[in-house]
Amino acid sequence: MTLNNEDNFYGKIQDVYETVAKYQFIKIHRSYIVNYIHTTLFKYDEVIMTNGVQLPISQAKRKEVKDYLCLGMWNKYWNDQYNI
Repeated sequence: MTLNNEDNFYGKIQDVYETVAKYQFIKIHRSYIVNYIHTTLFKYDEVIMTNGVQLPISQAKRKEVKDYLCLGMWNKYWNDQYNI
């Protein structure tokens, strides 16, 4: 942790994403990976985070994000119905 809650990283964001994707992280843009748990609203072209920050969803990632959200809602429904 740093004083301003930011760290410098020199590497490929795809490598980071491959490591954290299993922890409910979504790649919404070539420059952004977000933790689903810290989002409050998904719009067509942006995500609003719990701290109020608005981040763009790239045109190339919109379908992927939509599919992720649909799958997440299905999994939540399934888990709630069958107490998994």
